[in-house]
Amino acid sequence: MPTTEKITWYPVSDRLPDDEMTVLLWHPEMDEPVWLGYHLDGGWFAADSFPLPDGTVLYWAEMLAGPEKTSTCNCRADIEEMLLARFIEQSPEATEHKASLTGYGFLFSGTGLEMKGCMPFETTAKFPLKKGGVKAKTQKQSMMFNYCPFCGEKYPDQKKTG
Repeated sequence: MPTTEKITWYPVSDRLPDDEMTVLLWHPEMDEPVWLGYHLDGGWFAADSFPLPDGTVLYWAEMLAGPEKTSTCNCRADIEEMLLARFIEQSPEATEHKASLTGYGFLFSGTGLEMKGCMPFETTAKFPLKKGGVKAKTQKQSMMFNYCPFCGEKYPDQKKTG
């Protein structure tokens, strides 16, 4: 059964999220107008910690709660916990340890925002030019997994809209 959640978008000029809180970011002129990121010490960062130029973020929204959990797979959290424990063990002199698995993507679907494992890939080919010669072109894409890559449990089916 589909679930619905309301997203409240806050203009960055009116209100900012707590530092380091992962939120949805929005800018209408970006290739992908909605993405994940956070605010820290007066600046905006993409979820991968890449700093964003001033003016990139116009609005932000809190993360959605998501539909009721239909999967028992907790591999990502379990593995991140083990990685963090090992990292702390190996680097006791460091502070503010963090460990996170990359390779997960969010999809908008008929049931809201879903997270699935994904793997980036590239395709490259040389194409003939009209004026002669060839030019290599590379496309970067991601493929989404239908099953957890760690335990093999099937992700909930994504409902198509429209």
